[in-house]
Amino acid sequence: MIPFAHFGGMILIFAGERLFGDAAFHWPLTGLGAVLVLAATGVRVARMSGAEKSQAGAHKSALALHVVALVALVVYAASNQAEALGLDEEAAKRWSGSLSALWMILWLVSAIPLALLDWMITQHPVQMPIGAAGRAIRAGVGAALGIALVFPLNYLGSQHKTEWDVAYFKVAQPGTSTLAIAGTLSEKVDIYLFYAPGNAVKESLVPYFEAVVAAAPAGMLELHVVDQPMAPDLSEKFKIRNNGNIVFVKGDNEQKFRVDDDFDRAKKDLKKLDSLVQ
Repeated sequence: MIPFAHFGGMILIFAGERLFGDAAFHWPLTGLGAVLVLAATGVRVARMSGAEKSQAGAHKSALALHVVALVALVVYAASNQAEALGLDEEAAKRWSGSLSALWMILWLVSAIPLALLDWMITQHPVQMPIGAAGRAIRAGVGAALGIALVFPLNYLGSQHKTEWDVAYFKVAQPGTSTLAIAGTLSEKVDIYLFYAPGNAVKESLVPYFEAVVAAAPAGMLELHVVDQPMAPDLSEKFKIRNNGNIVFVKGDNEQKFRVDDDFDRAKKDLKKLDSLVQ
């Protein structure tokens, strides 16, 4: 009975406040939900006082979760009082946003452990196994906190318009100047990338240089990907001692620069790769 009254009351409050907030029966729904939640709390107190010791302990823990749920409802009510407090628009947004996240977290931290604990009580109506109530609460709180991580992140994102710059880890496409240079080549240029197979930096560089090669006249630009330890002759010729180097060769002339083969150290150079190539 207690779980049905408690969660049924919460559903009525949600319907009254969120689904039918502008309807004439808004207050009756919310009021009936509040009565059911308070009644469930009262019945819990009665069960706690008349139960066997282990059961009484489980009901006592459940009562604490009921209190947390009531606190969540109070915080929810406070989150809608920004206008009554005379806050300016910016302060009202912060007040409402932070309390909205807080009441949902509090409700989750009460609801999931309470559901698990009540299920445990129904499974052991005579005597609760030692530690069963504690395990149910810990499992419920862990699950609730995992879900609750979404709320502050969502609030921070909405307030600060946070955008995750996934392009930071991608090499820029060749610019129009770079492609124009490649398109006017009259002598063959070889590009050597010294990177190990499967290297993350190499995987970022190859698509860039393939686009540059595609812009050049046929046969005027050729890309070579080599592993430095496996190419001793080329390494000796270009004086390359390790992977993480790029070499341009035109006839007897060569130009080389380094883009580290460690991805974290290469990020800065990857972002300015197009200017380095030019």
